[in-house]
Formats: sequence, C-alpha cells, structure tokens
Amino acid sequence: MTEAYIPFVMLLLSWLCDYGHVDLKERTHAQDLLDGDQISCTKNIADCMELSQALAVAAEKEERYIPFFERFAEIAKHYAEVFEGKTLGKEFLYPNGSYQQLFEMYQKIPEMNKVRLYATVFTEILENLVKNSKRPLKILEIGAGTGLVTWKAVKVIEKYGGDYWFTDIGASFIEKAKAVAKERGYYSMEFCKSDVTKNQWEQGIPENYFDIIISCNVIQATGDMQNSFCNCHRALRKGGFCVLLQTMDGHSVSEMFYGLTPEWWNYYHDPLRKYSPIMSREHFETTLRNAGFCDVHFLEGNVELQTDAALIFAQKVTGNAEDKAEAVQKIDGYENRYVSAYISKSGEDYELVIPESWKKRYALSKPKTGAAAGTQSATEQQLCKIIEHITGIQVGDLDASIYSYDIDSLCGLMMCSQIKSEFQIEYSIKDLLSSTTVKEIADMIDQRIQKNAHVKTGGKEK
Repeated sequence: MTEAYIPFVMLLLSWLCDYGHVDLKERTHAQDLLDGDQISCTKNIADCMELSQALAVAAEKEERYIPFFERFAEIAKHYAEVFEGKTLGKEFLYPNGSYQQLFEMYQKIPEMNKVRLYATVFTEILENLVKNSKRPLKILEIGAGTGLVTWKAVKVIEKYGGDYWFTDIGASFIEKAKAVAKERGYYSMEFCKSDVTKNQWEQGIPENYFDIIISCNVIQATGDMQNSFCNCHRALRKGGFCVLLQTMDGHSVSEMFYGLTPEWWNYYHDPLRKYSPIMSREHFETTLRNAGFCDVHFLEGNVELQTDAALIFAQKVTGNAEDKAEAVQKIDGYENRYVSAYISKSGEDYELVIPESWKKRYALSKPKTGAAAGTQSATEQQLCKIIEHITGIQVGDLDASIYSYDIDSLCGLMMCSQIKSEFQIEYSIKDLLSSTTVKEIADMIDQRIQKNAHVKTGGKEK
C-alpha cells in the first residue's frame, strides 16, 4: 500500500467499525491504531452485499441520486489498484484530466449540499459591498478551480469596477479560466498560480493589498490551516475580509469518492485535525483569531433550519493605512494593478520594488513568441504546443525538467489524453512520469510512432 492512501484506509476501517463490521478493541478511531494493536472482523465478508446489490438498495432509497451511486460504484472497483500504487486515483475520478464526467453527473442529480446556494449569497453580499465602496475593490480568490464562485463574482466586478485575481495551485485551471475570461470579454481579471500554504509574496501575490479574499472549500484541504490563514491575513489590507464558503457537515461517501486524490488527505497531518477535513465552528473561530483576524461571523442555518454549509467572515483589524494612490500615478509604464502593492517610501522619493517571482508571473501571462522552433523536430514542436495549451507556459528548453513547466498530476492526465489523440499512440501517465524532460517525452512518442508504423507495414513485434 502506498503511504499517500494510508489515511484513506484508516478512515475506511473506522467506518467499518461504526457499522459493526470491525472491532477496533480499545481504539475509538482507526487513525489512533499503533503497531501491535489488534483488530478483528465481526462479520463474515460472505454475509456482506455485493456492490451491485448495495447499488440497487441505495437507488431504491434515493432514486434521484442514481447517477451518483453508479459513478461511485464504478470508482470503488478500482480502490485496490489505487491503494497499491498501480494506478493514479485521479485517472478514474477525472478521466483524461477532464471534469466533464463529474459535471454531467452533477447536472443529473439534486444539489448534495448547500455550497452552491451560499456561493449565490456571497455574490449578493459582494455586489452590495462593491456598489457602496468609495473605490474599486481588489478581490483574491484562492483555489478558484472550476469557477463555482468565480464567474458570478466577476460579473459584479465587471459591472462596478475593480480587480479580481483568479489563483489556483493547478496550471490547467488557470489556463481554462483565461480562455473563459477571453471568450466573455472580462478584463478585470488577473491570473496567478499560487499555493496558499507557501510564501505568497514569492509567488507573485502582494501583501497588504486585497480588500476581500474568498475561498470555497479549499483551505480545509491544506495540511496546516493555521499557516494558510496567516498567509491570507498578510495578503489583506487593514479592514479587509477573509470570506470562507465552507462545508460544515459532510458525509463519509464524499471522502470515499474524492479521497482518490491524495491531496484530499492533507488534513491528516494538520495538528488541528486528524479524523476529518471538516473543522467545527469553534475550531474555525479559534484558528482564524490565532492568525490575527477579529470579528469572526458565521452566516449559516439556525436551530429551526439546519444547514451543512456556511459563509464565514473574518476581518483584519482596521487602521489608517497610508494612502499611496498618488504615488502610483507617478509611475510610468505600468498599470496600477501591477504596482500599487510594491511602492515603498524612501525619504521623499518612491521606489518601485518588484520581486523576481512577480516578473515571472507576469511574463507567463504573456509568453513571448518565436522560441527556437527551427531547431525542434515536428514531434517536439507539437508536444510544446500541447504543453503551452495546458499550462500557458512556453517551452524554451527541451532539456529542462517537465516539472519546471507546472505539470502536475491533473495536467499530466490532460497531456496523456492529447498525446494519444494527436499522435495516435498508446501513452499512459506512467509513461509520462518515467520521463524527466520534454525531449525524453518527444523521443518516446517517436519510438511509439515508429513501432506502430513497423507493425502496419507487416513487421513483427518481439
């Protein structure tokens, strides 16, 4: 079993214990098991329902959710090979690196929680804030992903003015969002690849800059929520709000579904959590206050109307921050949104300070053309186009590590799908991971193409 999925198996054992299939002896949670502890099965596996039977029972009880049950049953068949490291879990959850199957499934079933409802509520609150603000507001979305919150919120910013920063740890999400923004004519948006658990300044995220930070079920997926909230606090200007659109009560089936992504289990190593990615209201408030926030408020259900989600508002302590708007206007050749956070006063002069990471972020958003294509083979040129399409980064060095082009596991699945389609060869995520450079990938593609041609002309494979 691979180490990444040990938390998943421990959670499965806990659930089996809850349903009377396993006895953990003196332990309440499987996550607390130590070397030498014993567990016993209290029911014979032969007495358990087959997957098809369980699917039929679930469908009978909740007919409206049959598409979800069917998708879950299909994924569950592959648990063993994923746990053993034979296949990436994301291959089954996001075939070819695409969310399309999930989108289609969710379109066929009722809402499974109130998160989408609260996303609409946030948009209404945002419009009220933006409309009544004396100046354009700067919004940062952390882990924007597929854009559940993004596109409704951006409509508000486009209507009243301001800046909306779309950030995510996955380059593929950013490139898709750029395409949507271009198609819809949204010019208020900035894009930045960012990991909220790491130093934001070094990733191109300015400090003491944003009026509102919004995050939808993202920070809970990090391995250190306290540190993530501290990073959010640094990025906000005084009086700014950190807004969390947060699931407050989940179901085990969600973890059995999305648990196939190793990142889901980051919470397992968080000192604040161990048994679930979901924190209680009290823990949220304590953690936010420890990160420097004040006036923590929860917009959620009440005793009469319980809900499984909430909007959490936490404000950075207010104060009279120095107004540097006039100084920004004195800087020629830059747009206000790029430099306003980097003006520092030195005597009577103002100095523009832009870190290397910021230059890189801006350069990636507008890649140069005319890289050394003449020295590349046809395969290398086509492969570079695939990488650029998925990540938005132009390939300048074929011998550089593939990871220098922000190719994560989801981008990798998308690459494999496009390589198979473009070159008409078999190519898996394991093939991709066995290569270290773009050139090595291109060489493997050429070998597969030649092998296919050899077979088609009557040659024999050994």
